[in-house]
Amino acid sequence: MSTQDTVPLDRLVGNLLGSVPGIAGAVVASSDGLLLSSVGLARDQAERHAAAGISLLALGHAMGGTTGRGSCEQILLRYTRGHLVCMRIQAPAALIVEAEPGANLGAVATAMTQFVTSVGPVFAPELRGGRESG
Repeated sequence: MSTQDTVPLDRLVGNLLGSVPGIAGAVVASSDGLLLSSVGLARDQAERHAAAGISLLALGHAMGGTTGRGSCEQILLRYTRGHLVCMRIQAPAALIVEAEPGANLGAVATAMTQFVTSVGPVFAPELRGGRESG
């Protein structure tokens, strides 16, 4: 049995939160923008992040198609008071991380990539017993 099968998603997200200084919160969202897990954010804020993050990745995917650049894997939004990084987990889910202004974005992206790589197989349609929609 793999780690992903035995460790609750919230705990894995919590581990991500503690892995890099400056990560303020993290959210895992389903392909339809529903909140699957969050740490470090109020529930209503986490739900908004989930919906917005999936929407941003869908927009990025559409832009990739129109420009011929392929599918969108990550989006970085830089604000005056921090950052929001959205990363695709397989096709049907996303990881959205809120980072503080001084956060090392390279370290944040590396930690996110490690998280996505480790939990990604859990989201694969054949392992969920269903098909990917859309």
